[in-house]
Amino acid sequence: MITTEHFLGIWLPLLGFILTMMTLLWPVSVLLRNASIVDPFWGLGFLISAFYGCLKFGLPHGILSWTLLSLLVVWGIRLSAYLFIRNFGKGEDPRYQAFRAKYGSERYWYVSLFQVFWLQGFIMWIVFLPVTAIWMNSGAKLGTGIAAFGLVLWIIGFLFEAVGDWQLWRFKRNPLNKGKILDKGLWAWTRHPNYFGESLIWWGMGLIATSQGFWFGLISPIAITWLLVKISGVKMTEEKLRKEKPAYSDYILKVPSFFPKMPKKR
Repeated sequence: MITTEHFLGIWLPLLGFILTMMTLLWPVSVLLRNASIVDPFWGLGFLISAFYGCLKFGLPHGILSWTLLSLLVVWGIRLSAYLFIRNFGKGEDPRYQAFRAKYGSERYWYVSLFQVFWLQGFIMWIVFLPVTAIWMNSGAKLGTGIAAFGLVLWIIGFLFEAVGDWQLWRFKRNPLNKGKILDKGLWAWTRHPNYFGESLIWWGMGLIATSQGFWFGLISPIAITWLLVKISGVKMTEEKLRKEKPAYSDYILKVPSFFPKMPKKR
C-alpha cells in the first residue's frame, strides 16, 4: 500500500530539484536575451529529473516501472531534439517577445524567472507525477489490462505527436507553402495532432502508473490536457493563426480542434 509519507518523501524533493534546475537555466536565457530556450528544455528537464530520481531513490523495480522510464526517455529525447532543431537560429519566440515588451526589457530579465522558468518548473513537477510511480515500489498490481491499454494510448499519442511535427516541419520548409494552411495528413484529422498526441502520451503514462496502484498519476494527464486545450496550446495557437492567416477560419469549419475525426473523402 502506498502511504502519504512515502509519496511525499519522493515527490517533494523532486520539486526542489526541478526548481533548482530551472533556476540554473534562467541566467543562460538572460545572457542570450532569449527566454524561449525553456521550450526545447521541456523534454530534457524530465529526463534530468528522472536521472536525479534514480540516483536518489534507486533504479526502477519491475517491468512496468522500467517500461514507464523507457517511454519517458524516448518521448523526452524526441521532443527536445525536435524543438531544438525547429528553434535553432530563429531568436526568441514571439510569445516571449510580447511578454518582454509588456514588462519592459529592464524588468523582464528577472520577471522571466518567475513567469517562465519557475512556472514551467512547477508545471513539470505536476506532470511528472506518473513517473514517481517508478520509485513507489508498492507491489500493488491491478492486472495487465490497464497497463496494456496505457501502452497502446502512449504509442498512438507518440505517433500523432511525432508524425504531426514531422509533417508540419516538412510543410514549412517548402517556400511555396508560405501563408498557406496545412490540411493534409494528420492535420486533416485534427487541427492540433501534436497537442492531441502529447495529451495521449501522458494519459498512457498515467494509466501505466495506475496499474501499479498509483492513482495520483492520473492528475498528470488531466492537468496537461487542460493546459493544452484551454491555456497554452490550442487556445494561444489558434488566436495567433486567426490573425495571421485568413484561410484559417475555413480550416476551422472543416477540421475538429483537438479530438481527431476521419476526414471525408474529397
